[in-house]
Amino acid sequence: MDWEDALTPRPSLYNAIGRPLPRYAIMSKVAPGRRPGAGETFMPTSRLFALAAFVAMAFASAPAMAQGWGAIAFSPSTGATGYTWDNVNEVDAELRALQFCDQNAGDCESAITFRNACGAVAWGKNGGWGSGWDTDEESARQVAMNECSLRDDGCRIMRWQCSGNY
Repeated sequence: MDWEDALTPRPSLYNAIGRPLPRYAIMSKVAPGRRPGAGETFMPTSRLFALAAFVAMAFASAPAMAQGWGAIAFSPSTGATGYTWDNVNEVDAELRALQFCDQNAGDCESAITFRNACGAVAWGKNGGWGSGWDTDEESARQVAMNECSLRDDGCRIMRWQCSGNY
């Protein structure tokens, strides 16, 4: 093929009088110059499947985008923690955190739940503890430390976790 052939329009894209065929006629099995009727498609099968796959993925990922609940559970006697992030709702986040904590201790409590944010738990040397949440890790840790310091001395962060886009 030389350069002149590349510039020559393909005959299948033009009707008998040299006018370009409409897009629906080019993309389908419909005869040139005729619009598709009932039961006829104007989209090639490969494009139809690609479109269907795209729509399916978009709807399948929609719930994932709406998630963002996190939780931290804590055992005051042992300091064990359980945590989750990116759960569908607050109840699921809290229950899952408690389940993970209960694997290591028998007295776990829900310490904090948060949505599209960060949470933290701090534990003092005498068993006192505090928790808190904020929009970033450092702020959440500071809130937890402040809450713990109101109840105990020698507080330290036992666990922090962020959910959503944080």
